[in-house]
Amino acid sequence: MGVLEFYFLPLFLAIICSTSWLVFFYFYTPKATTKLFFLLETLFFGICLGIITAAIESFLIKKIFFLFNLSPMLFTYFQDFRQIIIVGIFSFLISAPIEELFKFLFLIQFFFKRKKYFDQIVDGIKVGVYFGLGFVLAENYLHFLNYYWSLPFKDFFWIFAVRLIIPTLAHSLYGAIAGYYLALGMFNEEKKDLFLKRGVLACLLFHGNFNFLLFTPFSLPSLFLLSIVLIIVIIWFHQKRNLELKSFD
Repeated sequence: MGVLEFYFLPLFLAIICSTSWLVFFYFYTPKATTKLFFLLETLFFGICLGIITAAIESFLIKKIFFLFNLSPMLFTYFQDFRQIIIVGIFSFLISAPIEELFKFLFLIQFFFKRKKYFDQIVDGIKVGVYFGLGFVLAENYLHFLNYYWSLPFKDFFWIFAVRLIIPTLAHSLYGAIAGYYLALGMFNEEKKDLFLKRGVLACLLFHGNFNFLLFTPFSLPSLFLLSIVLIIVIIWFHQKRNLELKSFD
């Protein structure tokens, strides 16, 4: 096995995951509302931030596991209520805040420095989706790189299928929520702070709840939550007010 094969195959699978949802959103959202090169630029920056955030998150989690003598099996086999509490702490106080605050802080700068590319609220939602899919492309690549060569094909295929359907979609929706509220803030200067706070809170709560439900015995409701938010985002894409042309003048 060559070096190229070792690194390329996990990357190819990660690209498949993000591309699949890009195709989905292409067919189920309004066409030609946002410049393609701008969306691709957003995707690229999402990948870059995904790599940086994954490195920081991995470092912090390893330190916490070492300091408190915790085992990764806490997220797999539940034997007592203490484990559920620990998963809740990781979901709401570590994973979701690190990822969503980094993304939101970056997107605030990204949005307000590129106002000329925005003339509809739907532009913000699309940019958020592309950014989220870029972010999770990096995350999926690191997961696949870790598991592809160490697990039997059957086990790895299960991980690939789950990440294709669940986390990849989830990150696109985190991005859509952030993009929606950031666009509302851009076009409503007097209420900008209010919309930004709502956006951060919505992303943190959705991400935290989703992770908590997914990694506990209550995993089935996480899919229900994901479906509800997907429906809301599709509705946002087609609401008349989100398609109206706006100006910053």
